[in-house]
Amino acid sequence: MNYRLLCDIFRRNREYTSLTAALTSPAYGKRKPYYVSGLTAGSEHVFLHSLAEDFAAKTFPPVIMFASEKRAASFCEFLVSCGMRAAYFPSREYCFSNIASSHDYEGERLNVLSSLTGIVPDDARAEVICTTAEAALQVTLSPEELREKCIKVSYDEPLDTSSLAEKLTDAGYTRVELVESAGQFAIRGGIVDICPPSSSPVRIELFGDEIDRMGYFSSDTQRFTEYSPETLVFPPVRELMVSAEKREELRDMIKRQIRRLGNNTEEKNARAAEVLGSELTSLEHGFELNTSAQSLKQQKSNAVLVVVKGRNNEMFATMVEQLQTLFAATTHPLIVDFIDEDDNEVQRAAHLVRERKPCGLMLLGGSNQYFFQNFAGIPIPAVVVTHNASSLLFSNLSSVSTDDRAGADCAVDYLLRCGHRNIAMLGGSLDISDTSARRYEGFLDAFRRHGLEFDAQRFYYAGRFSYENGYTGMQTILKRAPEVTAVFAMADVIAIGAMRALADAGLRVPEDVSIIGYDGLKIGSFYTPKLTTIAQHVELLARRGFDILMRCMEQGAPARHVTVPFTLSVRESVRNISE
Repeated sequence: MNYRLLCDIFRRNREYTSLTAALTSPAYGKRKPYYVSGLTAGSEHVFLHSLAEDFAAKTFPPVIMFASEKRAASFCEFLVSCGMRAAYFPSREYCFSNIASSHDYEGERLNVLSSLTGIVPDDARAEVICTTAEAALQVTLSPEELREKCIKVSYDEPLDTSSLAEKLTDAGYTRVELVESAGQFAIRGGIVDICPPSSSPVRIELFGDEIDRMGYFSSDTQRFTEYSPETLVFPPVRELMVSAEKREELRDMIKRQIRRLGNNTEEKNARAAEVLGSELTSLEHGFELNTSAQSLKQQKSNAVLVVVKGRNNEMFATMVEQLQTLFAATTHPLIVDFIDEDDNEVQRAAHLVRERKPCGLMLLGGSNQYFFQNFAGIPIPAVVVTHNASSLLFSNLSSVSTDDRAGADCAVDYLLRCGHRNIAMLGGSLDISDTSARRYEGFLDAFRRHGLEFDAQRFYYAGRFSYENGYTGMQTILKRAPEVTAVFAMADVIAIGAMRALADAGLRVPEDVSIIGYDGLKIGSFYTPKLTTIAQHVELLARRGFDILMRCMEQGAPARHVTVPFTLSVRESVRNISE
């Protein structure tokens, strides 16, 4: 059914019209809140989308609050896909006991706030905002402060670089030699580079005090990419800033404390005076928080960061255990961060690299699109494991992987040689997961070689790499294609979930349906029947990744891309029906 038609039908509902009438009534402010219940997941989307559209044209955009950041971001993406100018307003992520916040998240927040205050053009303003109560309640700039801190640059107005540098510094930007990330600016002769929050960096080329050219450039190549609008507005990059009056107050307070400590000869007091003197120097040259936690944050550590894509991935959990053993024998402590399998692992890694300052990075799992978008800002040696990154051409990015395409080809070829033709495939989203895409191609390779065609509409189910989705996927396949005789699961956890679904449906493995998995998890050998699978050598993958990263970190070795062999582990879950 047409989605637009669903929204129109929903709007004709009596309860919905009563609700919208009440919300637009002048007396609404005197009424109690309205509660809506009984909505399923699908109708909830239709309901909220209809409300968002109906109230988008009002003076202020409607704000939809969700219980979690993930739901808010997901629904925002949904509204954007429906053609609305929706904005996600995240909470400001805190670290080091809430002393320092993430500039990435602040940038997103400030972009939304700029839209609300009318700083951006009308055609770029948000029509609806998706957020959480936590995000909405966090302290931020007032509308007046935000407008005051915004910096407007236009072809029509002369540009004084000294004045611009002062304004940018006052707005929280940091002056650097070369702009690499948000919140930085650089001035070199007649060229000004500025990277605002959550936006591409901007290059302004001057002829005297007149703007000759203005547009966007790549921070990776430092090359001009496209022209910008004739007028640009740069919002501040900090939500919480210290005023000149407050700086003076802090200066006087520190001076008084130093004088008081100066008469005491105890070592601890002398050290305290030294620290306060450092704080005073910072204040004299432009305020910069210099607490112990901030110092720790800014110092380069000897740690290695490991970002794990998938909180329930048993193969990665085993790999982390192996890495912990390997790094325990070195001087490099491990920082392990688990993210959801649908999250952007490179964006998360880039954020943690800025915050924690590790000397090396290892990513377990990856997606090419995220590397193309976010990896250029990561300056340290990195290795991605289970994902071939040779085509990405980053000089500091190595990879260790199994040939996923060849492994899937091997698995399906084995099923075909056992006489199976009605073969289903359970895997992940081909648009998001590069691993799923490669294993899907391997499946098709085997079919083509045997002169067969694959009906993906009936025989392919895309979900997550989990027991639950294996179970659901198998149920779906049985409804779509009851003639199925074999299943290729892109992960062992999917295969085991599918085996449970078959058992609940009264079908036997392998007598009725054969199943082959991928990964070689230990649990497969203890299941009944024992799971036939494409076994990845987890310990070898971890060892190769460790060796490469250590050489890159300690010896400056160039990036390497290594392929580790796989093994077809034949057990009990596949039946030969050709005999």
